[in-house]
Amino acid sequence: RLLAFMEAFRATNQACWQKIVDGIQTVKAECTNNWNEQRLLSILLDAFKQGGHFAAVEAQAGPCVGNHNMSWHRDGVCGLLHLAITLGGTRTIQFRSPNEMHEVQLDPGSFYLTSPFLFDHGVRYAKASEDTGSLLTL
Repeated sequence: RLLAFMEAFRATNQACWQKIVDGIQTVKAECTNNWNEQRLLSILLDAFKQGGHFAAVEAQAGPCVGNHNMSWHRDGVCGLLHLAITLGGTRTIQFRSPNEMHEVQLDPGSFYLTSPFLFDHGVRYAKASEDTGSLLTL
């Protein structure tokens, strides 16, 4: 089911991925003097062209016996394009803009698509309850 969902998500949003590919190709054409940038952009292009985006899946699961705050951080490079889905429990993602902090509560069925490799963010996990159940996210 998970593989079918990922394939359907890629296919349904193909126009979006194509715009990203077009943008990467434009940037690549403009930075012809930098071998490292050319190599990185080629890797990204290949990943999109071969359907390699969203190829890594991480699950977070377990009962949250008390509220838990994850400190502010940036994800590793795998977070360049990140789809998160809340299947159980409740969590809140926090992120900052230059002048204010934002919070978005994520209940079962919530999802977001972002690039947490590029900005500081934090996550708060709420204590499990009978209403929300244990935490389960992909």
